[in-house]
Amino acid sequence: MTNKYWLRSTIFNLLFYSVTLIACIACMPTLLMPRKAFMFVVHSWTGIVHFLERTIMGLRFQLRGSVNLPSSGSYIIASKHQSAYETMKLHALFGDPAIILKQELLKIPLWGKYLKKINPIAIDRSNPDAAITSMQMGAQAVKEQGRPIVIFPQGTRVWPHETAQAKPYKVGVARIQEATNLPIIPLALNTGHFWPRSGWCKRPGTIIFEFLPAIEPGMDRAPLISRLENNLESHSNALLAEAQNEERLHLDERKSALPAYLFGSLILLFTLYSVFWFWLAGEVKERHSLFMVKTEQADSVEPQDLGAINRTTQGVRVSGYPGPVNLLMARESFVFPTGKVQLENVKASSWPLPFVPVHVECDLITLQSIQYAENFTFERGKAKFTPFTDHLEIDHLFLEQGDLQILVKGTITKGEHDIPNLDLVVTIKRADIIIDWLIAQRALNERTALFVSAGLKALEKDGVVTMPVTTKAGDLYAGPFLIGKIP
Repeated sequence: MTNKYWLRSTIFNLLFYSVTLIACIACMPTLLMPRKAFMFVVHSWTGIVHFLERTIMGLRFQLRGSVNLPSSGSYIIASKHQSAYETMKLHALFGDPAIILKQELLKIPLWGKYLKKINPIAIDRSNPDAAITSMQMGAQAVKEQGRPIVIFPQGTRVWPHETAQAKPYKVGVARIQEATNLPIIPLALNTGHFWPRSGWCKRPGTIIFEFLPAIEPGMDRAPLISRLENNLESHSNALLAEAQNEERLHLDERKSALPAYLFGSLILLFTLYSVFWFWLAGEVKERHSLFMVKTEQADSVEPQDLGAINRTTQGVRVSGYPGPVNLLMARESFVFPTGKVQLENVKASSWPLPFVPVHVECDLITLQSIQYAENFTFERGKAKFTPFTDHLEIDHLFLEQGDLQILVKGTITKGEHDIPNLDLVVTIKRADIIIDWLIAQRALNERTALFVSAGLKALEKDGVVTMPVTTKAGDLYAGPFLIGKIP
């Protein structure tokens, strides 16, 4: 059995066994009730199972040759037996049939009680003569009730390709006809192709039950068995070949339709992607502009202030379709209470997918402080970070000015009162350039500068200083040293 139906078979089997368990529990009270109440639960169970077969497995059944069934009264159904499927459908096909089964099944705890309640014809196969006698007497009683009699002439389930020589037809069906004088209706089927006698997986498709012309009473046993075997084997094999051919045709149709299906799916996905890309590009541009307006005006600007937003978006360009969304800005300025940061020729780029890293590059970064007379400038900068719902993951933030290089990695989360919490690692090459600049701005005197230089020297390895930069209650720390407060 092919494994490509493993998932739907697993879902179906789990539901099937669950429904069967519930039905077994629901049937327990009916053991003490009239048989009509018990049969109501049985028919309800078969209906639910059939619904699961159709909706989950895509498995249906079709009847052929129904005109060969007598319109009333009792008759004998001699059926091929390839799987459990046909046994579950007997009550759907015949209403209230009497099934010939081995007596051992009635000894199964609880389940045997249910089998006995459906009033079958149970035989003891350990004693062939007694089995024939009990089978004939049971069949005569069922005939008086006007119920159909169902027998599997081979006496057991067989594989679809298993021959009658391997599993021969038994004489019991002829003996029942002799005792009841009822017509035998052969029932050919192909259930084993879809629902094998063992194994987990099942196949979707249409199972065929084909009722063949009746074998009327009066034939000798040997010719009757030979005719029944020839009819059932030839028609069942033909139904199997039909099922296999239909399956091949269906696969060929799917293969031929696959290129068109894939092409159509790709067109649809590309269209949806394009719509999302341009929508996201517009959202990025508008939100960036609103952020810049708020930053420059240092006051609350609502999204409906389209005039302010439109003035800001004039210097912003979005490009990159159908690849990453690129946000291009000639100049960016961020104003803070303590100064200003200005960036030149900024490019931000990211694929329009959630939690995908954003890449940022810029040519020139100028730091202006109200405390110092001169600006500090980096010749170039680049960053890679990933925005999440509650934090910003910085893969790297790199700044360079001549021999001075700064690399920042770590996480920034939102703290109380919108003050960020920093958990960063900062690596500095040629930290003395920063110290010299601070001395020139009179931010450090020579004594303090010597102290700071000594501290950095202790952290230096191969000319590179590495230190953690963290925050605590709004205070900014470089290693264990408090260096300021975040505004």
